[in-house]
Amino acid sequence: MSAVTDEQLIAMLVDRARGDGLKLTGEGGLLQQLTKRVLESALDGEITDHVGYYKHDPAGRGSGNTRNGSRTKTAGQRRG
Repeated sequence: MSAVTDEQLIAMLVDRARGDGLKLTGEGGLLQQLTKRVLESALDGEITDHVGYYKHDPAGRGSGNTRNGSRTKTAGQRRG
């Protein structure tokens, strides 16, 4: 299996979005969805590093440093 470059991956995502009729920018567009997923992934990795165990890992039970759930969050953004 050959490796896909970042440029190829981006081109694939844009082509698929266009083919599916998805806008690239704006509300619900590809850029907004990618930004949301990247931020969520980064924050999840950050909390994992902070508490020292992965989500749903039994190692965290009773440790006193536990994940206590999640809720919907909205981040304000300014795109220039």
